[in-house]
Amino acid sequence: MATIKRLKLKELREDYKIDRGDLAERAGFSKNFLSMVEKGRRGASDKLRQVLIDQFHVDNLEDYEIEVETDDVNGFSFDNHGQLNNGQKGGTATYYDFKGQDLQTATATSTSSKPATLDVMTSVVNDYLNRNQELQRDKDKLNEELSEAKKKIEELESTVLSLQNKLDRLSKK
Repeated sequence: MATIKRLKLKELREDYKIDRGDLAERAGFSKNFLSMVEKGRRGASDKLRQVLIDQFHVDNLEDYEIEVETDDVNGFSFDNHGQLNNGQKGGTATYYDFKGQDLQTATATSTSSKPATLDVMTSVVNDYLNRNQELQRDKDKLNEELSEAKKKIEELESTVLSLQNKLDRLSKK
């Protein structure tokens, strides 16, 4: 059994009120990569950890780490990015916090690396498509709000012009 450490980046960012975009810019990573770190799909690099310490003054980084214990059953294991290793047949990996509490147990039942890889790729594509749909809905909603705001501005401009004309007529009398 192997034990690796994972960074609970989302919790850390929320506690320290660190914006993902700001962190991405300072660390030189994409926001998408940081999202994958937060979801446990990627490991936190030493560079990312150092940026958190140096630029965001995170002095208790170890409080945001969890130990991941992998159980190698029938040749199955997770690599240090939480992905199935190639050619594995099945098994479990259990995530523990430092108090030994079981946080999550993942089970793989694939009979070859291709189904496992396909599952991971399918999951990534589905996540992307779902996020893209969310962004499109947000964009449509903002465009509707913009259109309504433009109509209100036109109405206000018309009212101002009407009042200006009335004022001009009154001042001529």
